[in-house]
Amino acid sequence: MKFLLGVTQRVQDNELYVERRDCLDQRWVSFLRKIEIIPIPIPNLTEDFSYLFDILGIKGILLTGGNNLPFNSKEVSDAPERDYLELKLLKYAELTQIPVLGVCRGFQIMNQYLGGSLIKIKNHVSTTHNLTFSPNFKDIFPKKVNSFHNYGINKSGIANFFEPVAFSPDGLIEAAFHKKLNWLGIMWHPERKEVPNEDDLNVFSRYLLRIER
Repeated sequence: MKFLLGVTQRVQDNELYVERRDCLDQRWVSFLRKIEIIPIPIPNLTEDFSYLFDILGIKGILLTGGNNLPFNSKEVSDAPERDYLELKLLKYAELTQIPVLGVCRGFQIMNQYLGGSLIKIKNHVSTTHNLTFSPNFKDIFPKKVNSFHNYGINKSGIANFFEPVAFSPDGLIEAAFHKKLNWLGIMWHPERKEVPNEDDLNVFSRYLLRIER
């Protein structure tokens, strides 16, 4: 049986139709298909999770990118319904010990949920950069990644429950594992690469499917 993955969605206002929409980049479907994962989009106004996990049989959660998080008490979220949903999903995942993989904003909200914080950063939008790694992790992740974020996580802002394992040239944390749960956060967007990187596919296989490719 293929692995069913619950996937969160960006919130977007469409002024032409006066609609507030949940949106998912189609490239996620193409990326996940390569490792036989079936994405199940989760509506941001979901209140009852029973149909996702008990009826549909979702076995893991992917927190995708898009929408800025408020990084301090003075900022207002542009997607409060998404913030609420994803925090509820993380609480559920913590209680049930199901795997979670957070991408960009997904990593950021995981870090905030665990007590960490964000900082505003520069020179990380629409660019690429190399990664450096903690010992024993250099063969897991891509060596060069894309970057599409204005907020980041530094060593003083990483939650105590996270172990940082990959870093950008300016010292920001690009990937971290939960020390007890099967949670992984990454700051780059594997779905936005024209040809999916084998290392990215291996990361998803290893930490969601628990298999080696």
